Amino acid sequence: MVAAVDRSALLRLARQTGSFVEVLPRIGQYVPAGMPMPRVHGGHTPPAPPQARRVLMLARQRTIDQDPAFALRILVDIAIRALSPAVNDPTTAVQVVDRIEDLLVDLYRRRPGPSLVLGDDGEPRGWVPAPTWTEYLELGLTEIRHYGMGSVQIERRLHAVYDRLAQVTADDALARVELERRLLDEALDARFSDAHERTIAGRPDRMGLGAGG
Repeated sequence: MVAAVDRSALLRLARQTGSFVEVLPRIGQYVPAGMPMPRVHGGHTPPAPPQARRVLMLARQRTIDQDPAFALRILVDIAIRALSPAVNDPTTAVQVVDRIEDLLVDLYRRRPGPSLVLGDDGEPRGWVPAPTWTEYLELGLTEIRHYGMGSVQIERRLHAVYDRLAQVTADDALARVELERRLLDEALDARFSDAHERTIAGRPDRMGLGAGG
């Protein structure tokens, strides 16, 4: 499992070989035996295997140090377990959504995604893959929207999430937020035949039930 990327080791490898180093697996990804990890483009000296291996830090399990997706995954799993018929605890799921919302807002401000690694001279020396914000959004909310269908608390809390995210995002990110909202509204229309009940379930509420708008 890729736990982290050592950018200093990447820069040393690029400098010593005169190459551009492309990291292939994302942080958190399982790496099977024999899979290439960094790919070296160009250069005047072939990289020594120990040099290349130092670019990626491996672990038996994922960690949250450089892996916000893992933190989101843990939260989502708690929420969907709470929403399972065996547990049926939407209040816990709403409290988890509180944390997911804050994490998504913070991630958006950080402008996540693939990144170039620059040398001291400002020239690109490497490439590190990473999820975009819309991928974090999908990870953080899509399954909760799916498993929470039928819970008025979740439906109202998700509408409040979409409202807040719409305030802080723009362009493609905003379009993805509005897609999530449309999919939830379409599911509500299909589930509730009564227009008044649809209005109640579709009203944004930061507590799920109890905070009004």
